[in-house]
Amino acid sequence: MKAPIFAVIFATALTGCQIPATIPVERTVAYPANEYSQLETTGTSSINGQLFLRTRGGDVKYGAGSEITITPVTSYSQEEVMIIERGRIPAPADPRAEKYTRKVIADGSGRFKVENLPSGEYYVAGDVFWAISGQPLYMPRQGTTVVKKTVINPGETINLMLTE
Repeated sequence: MKAPIFAVIFATALTGCQIPATIPVERTVAYPANEYSQLETTGTSSINGQLFLRTRGGDVKYGAGSEITITPVTSYSQEEVMIIERGRIPAPADPRAEKYTRKVIADGSGRFKVENLPSGEYYVAGDVFWAISGQPLYMPRQGTTVVKKTVINPGETINLMLTE
């Protein structure tokens, strides 16, 4: 009788430890309409990339089926990246930023392609998470959100390895 009660308390404690990381962090930077109004929404540049992580044991984990987000670097997106780099989840972005953000889904090998981007400086981000076999479901997954900053010139196609 004591073992099942201990297991429930232990599982609850572990789950409870993860709740703060899932609560969205409020943004302190207001949407900078003047910054975004100076940005173009289409262009002639492209990004070809692959999202993956290497485990400590040397295995490669691909971002298969992960959403890749390409966001122009602004004071607003810089705050979002700082929140993500701290392992937290940012509050939803202002809907006005959506028309400047591109999203694609990586294929089974974590590869992605984004075309018709305007030249400029961007954050490219995607998640690579996996479960460890044999661990209980309440144990946290392994992996992280990978964010890279890149610059694209007019008409350029860059190849980006989205990894740490």
